[in-house]
Amino acid sequence: MTAAGRVDLFCRGANEIRGEYEAFKYITELTYDETFVLTYALPRFYYTNSENTLLIARVQEGLITSYKDGSLKHLWLKHQTANLDFVKLHQRKIFTLANPFIADLPKDYEQYTFEKIIVK
Repeated sequence: MTAAGRVDLFCRGANEIRGEYEAFKYITELTYDETFVLTYALPRFYYTNSENTLLIARVQEGLITSYKDGSLKHLWLKHQTANLDFVKLHQRKIFTLANPFIADLPKDYEQYTFEKIIVK
């Protein structure tokens, strides 16, 4: 849509740019900005039947354990480091936007955000 002139800007995640750049580099009019990044909180949630208490407990235990022992960060970096290196986030101006759709959520998810896990 961007290369065809239907939109001027199409925001992509830092983890998406490298793959899409490689897939569409033959489109010479298509490029990506290298000077800034827009960020906003966008937590991911797992949904299941509330009666499935064993699964809920197991997933929660696994996520907390893997966060505490560092294996979650290790796995994430294993799959995302090349993408992050490609976009050179450390060289960009960062603009953080508020996400009004999650304003009423409990804030306990914030300890697991990119900024808290990776950039500390």
